[in-house]
Parts: sequence; structure tokens; C-alpha cells
Amino acid sequence: MTNHTDIEEPTNGSKDYNKPSLKQKRRKNYRTFNHNPEENANLVQRLTYSFLHPLMSVGVKRPLTSNDMYPISKRDDSYINYTLFSKNWDSLKKENTNRILLKTLHQTFGWEFHLGNLYKLISDLSEFISPFMISKMMLFLQDETIPFSYGLLYSVILTLGYLVHSFCASYWEYKVKIVSIKVKGSLVNAIYKKSLSISNAVRERDGQSKGNTVNLMSSDVDSIGDFCTYGQTSVSATLQIIISIILLYRLLGWSCLVGFATLIFFIPLNYWASMKASDLEDVLWEIKDERASKMSEVIQSIRVLKFYGWINIMTERITNSRLAEVVQIKKIQLLDSFLYFLWGTIPDVVVVTSFSTYILMGYVLDVNTLMTALSLFFIVRAPLGILPHMLTGVSLVMVSVKRVEKFLINEELQNGDQDSNQSLHFGFVENKDYINKNNLAVSLQSASFQWTIPQNLEEDGEQEQTELKEEKEEDQRLTGQLLNQTLNIPKGKLSIIIGPVGSGKSSLLSAILGDMKLKSGGFSRKGRIGYVSQLPWILNGTVRDNIIFGAEFDEK
Repeated sequence: MTNHTDIEEPTNGSKDYNKPSLKQKRRKNYRTFNHNPEENANLVQRLTYSFLHPLMSVGVKRPLTSNDMYPISKRDDSYINYTLFSKNWDSLKKENTNRILLKTLHQTFGWEFHLGNLYKLISDLSEFISPFMISKMMLFLQDETIPFSYGLLYSVILTLGYLVHSFCASYWEYKVKIVSIKVKGSLVNAIYKKSLSISNAVRERDGQSKGNTVNLMSSDVDSIGDFCTYGQTSVSATLQIIISIILLYRLLGWSCLVGFATLIFFIPLNYWASMKASDLEDVLWEIKDERASKMSEVIQSIRVLKFYGWINIMTERITNSRLAEVVQIKKIQLLDSFLYFLWGTIPDVVVVTSFSTYILMGYVLDVNTLMTALSLFFIVRAPLGILPHMLTGVSLVMVSVKRVEKFLINEELQNGDQDSNQSLHFGFVENKDYINKNNLAVSLQSASFQWTIPQNLEEDGEQEQTELKEEKEEDQRLTGQLLNQTLNIPKGKLSIIIGPVGSGKSSLLSAILGDMKLKSGGFSRKGRIGYVSQLPWILNGTVRDNIIFGAEFDEK
């Protein structure tokens, strides 16, 4: 964290943040504020955001800079949040539980998320003060015998209800956005650290390309984090609809139930749209991963592509991937537009149907009943329009949750034990000084390796997982293992491994790199590793051109 200097007080005793001293201006780490006032703010200051007044006063006098921002509080520190997330992840992973990512996020940030939802609950309940007070005020206006003080009291209560609703709704939104930022920061840290420790073999086997990792850290994490800001709305909307139906039933009787019964005709359509949107989202992510992988490959191999003249070919491939992505996005947007139109008109259908049924049943629709019912229908209008999209959003965010969980649950490279001689030891090494005494770079001591088994998520049935695991174990017994290998590679000498195709030369190199899992025995490694894979890189030129690779030729 940046060091924060104290603010020097003016001689008149009042703080003037607009005029830092010359000594402060010379400091590179000078900060206008040395602490975050939100940490010590009371409930009223938090609800009214008055803790921002010192910052706003600076902004009124001059343009704000990064040095004027409040220091980040410990609550929002991404490293602290990631450490807690990682601790809970490791704990739940040992229990071999399902939906581990959702459970980890809930265990890490759930209490703060639900605390913010408490303000949402108060906000939603205070919104129902309005229909009651409107009904009372209508009676007050129609009956001259009611004292004037009653009307004044109704007005005050109505105003207070609006204020409570406004303050609590605003603070709820602020709290859930803080949770969203913490979730995003923790997941980005987790994915980044996982990408550094996952083996290339797992990447190639499970399709975890660099493009996939980029999409996980951007789009998928954003989708999960943003759900924190509107996920509670689905519960809130359901609660508002239930309370509104109860109050409307007391006011309009069975006619309101006839109006809400029209929703039944749209439930199958919404279910179909949600499933269709989830399928389209799956295909979209596959196309995005493919395009991002191609872009990463082009950027890394740009020099080779220019030598071979393959720029136009790769440009065409990337363009085709992008066009396929745009087509998929259009399908999703058309589906969303249809749902917005459909569910935007449903509240009006409910209102018209309810009032029409009420009149047809022989009741008189007076002003008091009309205004109170309209007030309740106004409250329920937003939940009726939002709830279907929330249900669709849940199905879409679950796609991102499964993708991130699948990546994080992959097996990592094994970490060796480092000794005082900077040597790394993996597994059971009986004599750790052996590699140093014999001046070796690599030493394998009865080591057995095998390729890791992918850990499948819960969408595969238990029987399918068992059969898949047995098949892979059988394959590994036949071709995927290096058994009881003993090998010493000396330092400072050229060592060449020869053998027929399929004898395990590449697997041995992968084992030394750590891509294969050590099952028994041990091996030691000293120094850093430079690895050149079997990917073709020879240029279409002379032998000299391939040797100097664009550098100036020096005969000496």
C-alpha cells in the first residue's frame, strides 16, 4: 500500500485541502487524505453518504486527482479478500463437495451480501406504506368530519415512507456493488494464480487455452460479479408480487387473481426462452474462446506469420470467428428483445384484466379503490417485468460459474521442496544431497509418473464419471505412464534421449517439467529450465537465415 502522509493544519485552525504545503507538493507519495472516513462513519453518514463531503469539497475547488482519493480500506483490499477466498476454497475442496465455487463465494462474502439485502427488504416493505396512506388520504378528502391533523399525519407518514425507501434502496445498491467488486477481485486473482500453476497437458486436454483464460478473467468474472448486484432482485421481486397479490385480493377480491392468472400462460414460454438463452450462451463462449485463442496465437507468432506470408489467412480465420460470434450475439439479443416486449406488456394486461373482471362481477369501482389499486399495481409493475429476466439471468450466470469452477478445480503442478543449495526435490527423495554432491542437473530415483485425470463437474452422472475414470486409468496403465525411472543428467554436458516413436521421450521431458504427476519415488532438479518444444519454427530461407534469425551476420 502507498504510504500516506498526514495533512498539515492551516494556522487558522481550519482544514484547507485545497492548498497543500510546498513540502507536501515535493513528496511523490503525498495524499490529500491519510485515512478512509467511511471506516469510522455512523449509520446516518453511510445512508446519506456524508462521509464523501471532504472529497466533494476538494472537487468543488479544483479538479480531483488520484492522490485525492480516499485510501482503500481493508474491507476492499483485493489481497485480503483473495486470501480468505482461497482459504475457504481449499477447505471445501477437501470435503469433495458439489457446487464448490458457489459455496466458497457464499462462505466468503455471504454475510456482507445478506446484510446489504436487509436494507433491500426494508426498502421493499416501506414501499407498501404508499398504498395504505393513499387510501387514508382518499377517505380524508371525501369525509369532511375527519380532523385536519389526520390528513397532515398521513402526508408526513407518506413522505417518511418515500425517504426510507429511497435511502435504503440506495444503500443496498452500494453494498451489493461493493460485494460485486470483492467477488470480481477474488476470482481474477484465483484464475490468474491458477493459470500459473496449471500444466500445459491439462490445458491441451481440457481446452483451457490462453483465450479461454482471458475470457474467464473478463467476461465470466464480470457476469458472476454483476449477478451480485441484481441477483437479490429475483427474491425481492417475488416477495413484492406475493404481498401485492394479498393486498389486491383484500381490495378487489377474486378479480385480481383472474388478472394474475394470465401470467400462467407465459410461464412455459419464459422457461423455453431461459433454456434457449442458456444454450446460446454456451455456444457463444465456445466461439469467444476460439477467437481469443487465435488472437493470442497470432500475436505470439506474428514474426513467423510475416515470414511465411500467412497474415491474410489468419486475418480471414479470425474474421470468420468474429462473424460467427456476432451472429450468436444477435440471436441472444433478439431473444432478449422479445422477452422485454412480452413482459413489458404483461403488467398492463394484468391491470386491465383485473379491473374489467371487477366491474363485470358487479362491483362499483370508486375513487378510493381505484387509486389504492393503481398504487399497488404500480409497485408490482417493476417486479413483473424484471422477474422473468432475472430467471433468464440465473441460467446464463450458471454457465459462467461452471466454466470458472471447471478451470479452478483442475489439478495443479506439484510444488517441490527447495533446499539451501537452490535444488528442488519432488516426492520421496532419500538422499537430497545426492544431486549436489554429484554435480547433477536432474536426478530421478525410482520415479513413476502419469498424466493427470480430469476432474469432471457434477453435470456428468456418477456412473459416467466412474466409467470415464476407469477408462482413463486403463489407458494410463497401457500408454500413459512412466514406471520406476532412474536417471541422472549431469550439469555442463549435452544429454540426448533417443528411442523409437512412442517410447516416452516427450513424456520424460514433460515429467521433468512437472506436467506429469509424480505417483511414487522422487526426483530432484537444480537450476532454471529453458524448454523449446517440438513446434515448427524453421523459416522458408537458407540455413544461415534460420541461424541468425534476422540478426546481423558476423563471420567471426
